[in-house]
Amino acid sequence: MAAPDLSLTGVPLAVRPGRRLQVGSSPRSGSVVGPLDAEDVTALLTLAVHGPAASSTAAGARRAAALLRELTASGAVSPGRLAAGVGRLSPGPTSRWAPDAVAWAAFDPGGPPGPERLAGRRRQQVAVVGAGRTGAGLAAVLSAAGVGRVVVEDPGLVEEADLSPLGTRAEHVGARRGSAAEAVAAEVAVPAPGRRAGAARSGTDAAGPGADLVVLVDHHAARSAAAQRLLAEDVPHLSVVVRDTDALVGPLVVPGRTACLRCLDLHRTDADPGWPLALDQLSGTGAGTRQEETATATLLAGLVALQVLAHLDGLTPPARGATLEVLLPEGVVQVRRWVPHPECGCVDLPLVVVPAG
Repeated sequence: MAAPDLSLTGVPLAVRPGRRLQVGSSPRSGSVVGPLDAEDVTALLTLAVHGPAASSTAAGARRAAALLRELTASGAVSPGRLAAGVGRLSPGPTSRWAPDAVAWAAFDPGGPPGPERLAGRRRQQVAVVGAGRTGAGLAAVLSAAGVGRVVVEDPGLVEEADLSPLGTRAEHVGARRGSAAEAVAAEVAVPAPGRRAGAARSGTDAAGPGADLVVLVDHHAARSAAAQRLLAEDVPHLSVVVRDTDALVGPLVVPGRTACLRCLDLHRTDADPGWPLALDQLSGTGAGTRQEETATATLLAGLVALQVLAHLDGLTPPARGATLEVLLPEGVVQVRRWVPHPECGCVDLPLVVVPAG
């Protein structure tokens, strides 16, 4: 196993009574170590604030490195917290991604160091179908977080009601929504070697098989029929539904392994036989009822991005096989698990899509 990057840069430390040291600020990912000698506490604090080269003596630097190895070997400090690799992201165009590297090392301490995580994201493509405030904001967040290619599908035109802090701006009014969202995403993208940041692949259908994940942004109700081709092509996809007093993030559908959007419709029909008729009407509501409130869209863009990034990084996000139900205006998230419906068959047999006509 390679030696960890001996740096605690970005990891919060706090001295506790009895010469103990708290590593991390969250009970979920932090730990308390000690008691330590006063010199050892000072060495670790110096290392965290100023880096490995800050020690006034070679012996002090060696002692700090030895302490980190001991704490890592004992499990008191996760190797991932040391392997964020922030130093290898700076200087240069990827230094803006250093805060993400530190945070994801805390969320996923067993995952790859920062540079390797970024390299993995650069190789992947996410498609966003629906570029209102939520979809356009999501595209920008994913690009800023290092996703190599974000393509957006929405043939509508940008209106004043689409403008938001994360997404399209006043100069985009009248432009195609998909193109405008891609332009915003390109401005904040982490540059990838050898290609223009954020550029969409020429001639590629955003929701096609070139995507590693497709996000479907709908209003009032998910359109399960629109996801049938994704099931047939074995493309993971994540549903997002903006409703009037809440929003749904999920399920993240892994074809053949988790409940699909049709499963959810069948479950809802079991509980409410009138659901299919209501679904048809909600899916066809006009543009005036598809507007997205600013704070809601901003919250959703971040929440959806966390699910997408976790999936791309090889983790199991909470939305996999579940819906995250965001209550508004409280912003409270409730999780509801979904199992495949026995009448759907999506996890038993391959789905074949027959072309219309």
